[in-house]
Amino acid sequence: MGTADLDSYIATGRTTIRGWLYPADAHLLAVAAGLTADTGDLVEVGAFFGASAVELGYLARPGERVIIIDPFQDDPHDRWAPNSGLSLDGFLANWRRFHADDPTIMVGLSGELMPELPASSARLVHVDGAHYYDVVRQDVAEATRIVTANGVLVFDDVGPWQWPGVAAAVWKAVTDGELVPLAITSAKLYTTPRGSGLMSDELVARALARGMRMEGPHMVCGFDVWEAYEPAPSRWVRGRELTAGMVPPTLRAGARRLRRAITGSA
Repeated sequence: MGTADLDSYIATGRTTIRGWLYPADAHLLAVAAGLTADTGDLVEVGAFFGASAVELGYLARPGERVIIIDPFQDDPHDRWAPNSGLSLDGFLANWRRFHADDPTIMVGLSGELMPELPASSARLVHVDGAHYYDVVRQDVAEATRIVTANGVLVFDDVGPWQWPGVAAAVWKAVTDGELVPLAITSAKLYTTPRGSGLMSDELVARALARGMRMEGPHMVCGFDVWEAYEPAPSRWVRGRELTAGMVPPTLRAGARRLRRAITGSA
């Protein structure tokens, strides 16, 4: 897949899949995946309906696998989406709208399946599984084991206050010296293993090249950590939004009906 396909997915495709892949993370995932020169798989723990997994499909290099680990069933204890209707079929339906070849799928719990993956076999690991402290600690340990020496580990829901167990588990790995933090968004923390050659300066440069806004740095455990924000909308998009804001809703609705009528009669 080319860069145009990836950019199109980030701009519009991801919005057609239910989930929480925010623009800043859609862009920074692309930056992070391109940051490492290592060869290895792209592993995702917790796929939901596939928004971020589909993006990983665009980010995989020739010969690399996208590996998805998920039970693909609702968690009745999930207070945000206990009855989402999760299923493997639903995930694959979304995936196949964008990719011809299916990913490698491991159906089950991360604690049981991640140990099956070889050490140092993944250049990017995206963890968005269960949100309980003990489970996240195990996911962090396994992610650190399977990532390559200069790979990237991305942890979701480190920022939101609703999941203190996630934040505590992930940041403990930072304070314990297991992970080096690079950047943070409103949702995710981007890290690399201890001893990695990856530097936040290179990530920032690549993010800025994508038009992202980077603020900071914050000094954390001796490392620079940057805040990452989505690119500003283009002038054309801003102009369209401003114009829309000045037009009464009834007139906008009438214009849409007229446009459909003209298109249908053409």
